[in-house]
Amino acid sequence: MWPWMVSLCKNGVYTCGGTLISKNFVLTSAQCFSTSNPDKREWRVLLGPRLVNGNEEFVMTRGVKKIIPSKFTGLNIALLKLTRRASTGDFIQPVCMDVSKARTLCWVAGWDKGIKSGANQKAGLGLRDIETQVASCGTGSGSDNICTYAMNLQQADHGGPLLCKSDSSWFQVAVVSMSGNKSVRADLQVFAKASRFSSFLKETVGDMPSPATGNAARFSISLVFSLAVPVTSLFLVFGC
Repeated sequence: MWPWMVSLCKNGVYTCGGTLISKNFVLTSAQCFSTSNPDKREWRVLLGPRLVNGNEEFVMTRGVKKIIPSKFTGLNIALLKLTRRASTGDFIQPVCMDVSKARTLCWVAGWDKGIKSGANQKAGLGLRDIETQVASCGTGSGSDNICTYAMNLQQADHGGPLLCKSDSSWFQVAVVSMSGNKSVRADLQVFAKASRFSSFLKETVGDMPSPATGNAARFSISLVFSLAVPVTSLFLVFGC
């Protein structure tokens, strides 16, 4: 259902989710990397997986040519430049950018942590999504924030997208980061908008697909970047 979802593996172990935003670049959270200068040789990108380990015939694996974190105060995003362009098709598509859509119903797309028993364990290592809605942040939150009703996010969701739907179009509004600030209201989750990263994205990635161009048009997907800031402290290891 989410053809832009990727699985990021460090030394063969699942570490973070991410999204394909062009044929050459993947977007994720900078908090996926333990240092400001991560070793690109340790990382692999699985494109088009439905299972976290990518054992499916249509999955493509790409190396990482360069890891480029933004360098702003506070939370940051990161871009991974692929060693080879992604080949798009029914299972692999970049998410598109269009800032004009309203935000209503939303989903976090991520990876299920799995069930630790019997035959269900393998099935539990696949894609999952959680539905939520955009809510008012209230008077105590600045204009750089967007809020949703609280979700039960897991470490496996780290680096993945928050996606919202307007009419028939999807657009990404967040990169999930497993650190940051919780709303003073227990039923709300605060997300910090990433509009401050727009110049960084444009300078690094260049042209990104829009709903009116390329194969991505048939998915009617729109994208506006924000940085999701949920609080959780789980640890999860998947092989891939």
